[in-house]
Amino acid sequence: MAIGLKTRLDYDDYCAIPADGKRYELLDGQVHVTPAPSPLHQRVSKRLQRLLEAYFEALLSMSSSRPTMWSNPISWS
Repeated sequence: MAIGLKTRLDYDDYCAIPADGKRYELLDGQVHVTPAPSPLHQRVSKRLQRLLEAYFEALLSMSSSRPTMWSNPISWS
């Protein structure tokens, strides 16, 4: 059995990282710290969400009937 540092971390190692408010990811056995989104990113993301919501609501209100996927609910029997 070899003694030394691990070259690849696993889920148990990830779980042992202290909760310090930073965003950690384990990718291919390596720990990466991901910065939080900037305020500009958050504003742009929210604006895009609102535009998409408005688009799809307008699209649904223009249709004469509900989309096929909604008018035929899934039957589990």
